[in-house]
Amino acid sequence: MKTLTLAMFTGLAILSVPYFALSQQADQPKYKHGDWWKVSTEFEAKTSSRNEDCQDSYKDWLVKIDEKGLAHLYGIDGGKEVESICDSVMGWVFGVNESRSLKFPLTVGQTWTHRFERTFGKRTTRIEPQYKVTAWEEVLTPKGTFEAFKITGAAKWVTPRGDELFNNWTEHYSPAVKAIVLYESDTATTKRKVMLIDFNVTN
Repeated sequence: MKTLTLAMFTGLAILSVPYFALSQQADQPKYKHGDWWKVSTEFEAKTSSRNEDCQDSYKDWLVKIDEKGLAHLYGIDGGKEVESICDSVMGWVFGVNESRSLKFPLTVGQTWTHRFERTFGKRTTRIEPQYKVTAWEEVLTPKGTFEAFKITGAAKWVTPRGDELFNNWTEHYSPAVKAIVLYESDTATTKRKVMLIDFNVTN
């Protein structure tokens, strides 16, 4: 009887995991004055011909919300905060910029497409990244362990020469942090990891 009871309990526990994950939902976050996030980046260039972009200016970055609810970005240089403008870094923190977009409310199994255009010389290319929320799981960061939605993204880029480049990435969005706690990408030209190291938010 004990064996049967244990087997039934184990079976119910296993069945409840997918349901629990699917029942999770993250609504559009509301940012408040005093909210801030600090992230650290690791970067590897795989080709010597790649030009340095704004996101490579600093290893550590800080984003602060002001009294008007606007986000300000700062690069950390020798302990000093240097106000900066870099769309890519804001995307790593919030999951939203010109070329990337989270779609709220987030739920496991959700898919969507984000469309934008990039101009290379005289040629304009339309790019359509594909997104999917694949899991609800724990992510370990220097600030602690957070439950987060795992989101995978994939996009095809066409260069002016007609070469096709495929960009794939994974990001983990934590509702408790109201931001991305881990971002990782590995392309033909670069490898990057961005991780939350500290934060303060008001719920």
